[in-house]
Amino acid sequence: MAADQLDTALKVSADGQYEPVEAHCEVTWARPERGVAWTTGYVDGREYLGSFQGWTFHGRGYLQWPDGRIYIGQFRCGRRHGMGRQRWPDDYTYAGDWKHGRRHGHGTYRDPAGRVIRGLWIEDRCVLAPADPHRF
Repeated sequence: MAADQLDTALKVSADGQYEPVEAHCEVTWARPERGVAWTTGYVDGREYLGSFQGWTFHGRGYLQWPDGRIYIGQFRCGRRHGMGRQRWPDDYTYAGDWKHGRRHGHGTYRDPAGRVIRGLWIEDRCVLAPADPHRF
């Protein structure tokens, strides 16, 4: 099952509890029909705390991958979308606009040594950054 399909892998049991379909995820607490924040742990190791619309990440949330990546920000239709900040395990960070799960719009990328790229990002690539002798 693809990672984006895991977001919809819940069902309501006979006693009204939310439970994983085919054991793809474990729900800690859920009231998604009201758009209330909840926590889900997936068998692929991802953990999410935030808002849902239907059964997908939507609104503000916190997502952590098993490799240590962390994203805090806005989601739409299960993807990073809007303003957000991501940190990679090697201490690279990006803060800025996201669209359909990719860096897209204005943003700032920093490496562990403190070097910075500020610019316009399209489809996960910086396409326009002012000349800066300190950027890498």
